[in-house]
Amino acid sequence: MGFEGTVQLIAQQFIQFLKVDEFLKVDRCSMRWPDGKKIAAYGTEAENMKEKIIMDETTVAGQALITKDIVITDITKDPRYDPGYIKNAELKYLLALPLIIKTDTGEDEVFGVVQVYSKNPFSDTQISTAKMLAQTAAPTLYLIESSKESRKAIRKLPKVILHCRSLEEIFLHSVDEIAVRLGVKSCLIYHVFPKDGEQWCKITAGVPKGEHQIGLLDPLSKHPDIELAVTEKKLAVRDLMTDEKTAHLHDWAERKGIRRGMYCPLIMNVDDKDKVKVIGVLVAEIRKDDDKDNFSAEERSFFYDYSISIADLICHDEITFQEVRDKIVNPSSSAGGFAKLLFKEMAWLQENIENFCKNNQGTCPGAKKMCKSADQLRSYAKTIYTNVETIQESLSEVKQTHS
Repeated sequence: MGFEGTVQLIAQQFIQFLKVDEFLKVDRCSMRWPDGKKIAAYGTEAENMKEKIIMDETTVAGQALITKDIVITDITKDPRYDPGYIKNAELKYLLALPLIIKTDTGEDEVFGVVQVYSKNPFSDTQISTAKMLAQTAAPTLYLIESSKESRKAIRKLPKVILHCRSLEEIFLHSVDEIAVRLGVKSCLIYHVFPKDGEQWCKITAGVPKGEHQIGLLDPLSKHPDIELAVTEKKLAVRDLMTDEKTAHLHDWAERKGIRRGMYCPLIMNVDDKDKVKVIGVLVAEIRKDDDKDNFSAEERSFFYDYSISIADLICHDEITFQEVRDKIVNPSSSAGGFAKLLFKEMAWLQENIENFCKNNQGTCPGAKKMCKSADQLRSYAKTIYTNVETIQESLSEVKQTHS
């Protein structure tokens, strides 16, 4: 059925229950998202209800959405409602209920409106019953809808990969997608790797564009917040203004207006299945001008799920190029053997890229440029191979002369 079908089913069951409830016995119900789109409808002339309505102060549903309060009105006298819309149904009274959930910060968030129609005035019992039912259904509907949106965002990643020409470009699209989904402006990817006997980190992608120092290479010890994420190996949300573990960032966070950061380590499995290796850290930041104070449980779950996909990409990149390095950089091989293997690998790479580009001409951006670059690599490798052979022949002649 999928998320979409599940939301529709639960919404439909909810408004059907409103109709048959012994206290309510309403004549028509509908449920709509904040954009006015109809989720479900039931009752008298429900099939004639508009698929989408305006949701602002000029409409009854819009007022319930904006004020986060119940609105009860006689729609035959209310100028915000077109009486021609329900004249055949003989409906007169409308009860608009905002669907409210509590955020992680304890604030109320409205993500939809239920409208209940009746031919008779609503009693206090009917109003309290409808309110209780809406409060019960709201968290379930919100969770399913939020999960559906996260799933859509993650499913975009394969399409991004197909249309990007480099891993860096994929990462840039990824942080942009994550920032949009989380409703924040700043998101970064750090790549963590060993160098000269210690751990280093590099910013490989970040938004907003032009703000982060892409390519910045530092010892991991210079970034205690990233180092902490690597050490703990778990997702964490930190207050960058007060957390002792990010004390080195307090002044910087104050200047940038960054209130909170979410860190998720990018993890890969090593040969021993019980051990893992942190190869990077995904970071999202809430700033003072962002319209939020914290990350919800669903947003944290989405962030974690997306981090797995990014980690897989980095792992694939490392494994692929390590295989090439293992073949061509072998201490036991001669210079000639090294050059020969280098030429062989570059020829293989050029051939595969050329075939890919030919099959994807017109659909793969930069296909011609990729093919040209691969051809140049092969040419360089061949030149190295030829020069090494010449040097080895000269060395052989020298040895024979002095033997």
